[in-house]
Amino acid sequence: NLKVESTKIEQEKETSEKSLLENNMATGEYKALADIGSSLFFVLQSFSVIDTMYQFSLKFYIKLIHLMLSKEPRLASIPGSQFEARRTLLHTLIFEFVINKTLSFIKEEDKLILILKFAELHVEKNVSKEIAGYLKHLYVSSNVVESSTSLSSLTKDFEEHHLISIEILSKLPHFEKFLDSFKKNINEWKGYLQHQAKNVDLEFLKNSELLASKSEEHQSLMIQIGQLVVSRYFNSKEFVDGCLGLVNGLFKRQILNEWQLSISNIVNEDTDSKVPILLACAQGFDPTFKIRDVAHASNVRLEDIAIGSKESYEQASSIIENGVKKGTWVLLKNVHLSVSWLKNFELKYYQ
Repeated sequence: NLKVESTKIEQEKETSEKSLLENNMATGEYKALADIGSSLFFVLQSFSVIDTMYQFSLKFYIKLIHLMLSKEPRLASIPGSQFEARRTLLHTLIFEFVINKTLSFIKEEDKLILILKFAELHVEKNVSKEIAGYLKHLYVSSNVVESSTSLSSLTKDFEEHHLISIEILSKLPHFEKFLDSFKKNINEWKGYLQHQAKNVDLEFLKNSELLASKSEEHQSLMIQIGQLVVSRYFNSKEFVDGCLGLVNGLFKRQILNEWQLSISNIVNEDTDSKVPILLACAQGFDPTFKIRDVAHASNVRLEDIAIGSKESYEQASSIIENGVKKGTWVLLKNVHLSVSWLKNFELKYYQ
């Protein structure tokens, strides 16, 4: 009996070790994807530096990931047994999905920065960390405020803001030979600054150490980024379209063209009855009619009230309590005039 028991224990041990090994292998295969997922979350977290209104909780982010895994039609079309195919798709899909879901919460003037930060992460994880670092120069500010005396020979041909741009570019990594190239090809640069050409030959960058060890595809990407860096400081008319072209090429999708703000999707997919929605609108725009349309389509009663006075606070509390009991929607307007009341409201209704 002891011998049989010993054999049984040994077999169970082998089975357990085999299962552990298989689990570790499976975990390892998804580690790169998990790393991308966590990095995307921290990109969103960093956006609070731009505007304190940009607050993305871990709970919200995890819900987005669950929504992608359960609802994304392209992922659903791949059988669950085809792990490699699903992982390959997820490496791109997670970027697209998170971008599309978070653009709704970003002001128009900040959307390009968000997309570029995601593109930077995409390049870091899938192409080259060194090239990804260069994408920062498309949105990070420079501290240079005036040109140096080394540019004195150019003052008669170029305006001060052009000289400052030259100063900034010449100090960037791998742009050390930019100034020499600029002086050598000064007529070509004059034409570029007068918008006679969309791009200019970056021969100094093509011959840099950074590109020497890169594949032809990576060299092409680096040159494209370099052209955009130059465009940012010299030719802003082409800059935004150029950045969108770069991002669309990286993700192989028309990111901003495909994105549309849908209050209905936000209400029905991104939140639930326990998560209030804060609408930050352009001055003078009243979105009440849009909320009413969504409520009507959802067959839900909507009550709205403009707050700001003591009487309106009492009315709002009554309407909210009634909404909790009956499942109706409540729209509070002009909440920016009632910050202190909102704090008390949050404490009360989140208990």
